[in-house]
Amino acid sequence: MNRISLVLIVLLLLQTGCLHNQQNSDHSKKSLITDQNKSLKEWNQIEIEQASGEHGKLFLGMTFNELYSLDLYNSDFQITSTVELDDGKTAIWTPVLLMLFNTDGILYRITVNGEISTPIGIKNGDSVDLLENHLGKSDTTYKSESSRVEEYNLRDSYFYADISEETIILWSISNNKYDNQSD
Repeated sequence: MNRISLVLIVLLLLQTGCLHNQQNSDHSKKSLITDQNKSLKEWNQIEIEQASGEHGKLFLGMTFNELYSLDLYNSDFQITSTVELDDGKTAIWTPVLLMLFNTDGILYRITVNGEISTPIGIKNGDSVDLLENHLGKSDTTYKSESSRVEEYNLRDSYFYADISEETIILWSISNNKYDNQSD
């Protein structure tokens, strides 16, 4: 009886250790997003070319004043529409992206609908396989009738890829989880 108990305990410890190692392996792959691919700061910003030809940055946490100080006129990033939403937030559109500002005028989400790449080169039109090859499986998946959103936690922010027919149709960076856009 003691031998059977000992064998069962050893098997249980081995199985628990293997499961723990698998979880660590999954966690390590997720950390590739920020540790090996690009720095955290690079995931929270999008480098743009201003009308003057100089480079500028759109970044989570920027203010209206910082946005309006960029030379966006006659560029792909020229503001085409600004709408104050019912909840007091502001949506600003350009030909290639949407920026959402909270009620304090702080940028908390950027959604890209153009050919802008992520810091590791993923862009709209790429396959979900390419996304998973670079970033692994997402932390959370949200499903709708026509698409799904794969969400990756970047520690202080989130990256989302909206997927339809196994292709990225939009990608976003945000200070909030996809299901909590109440900033």
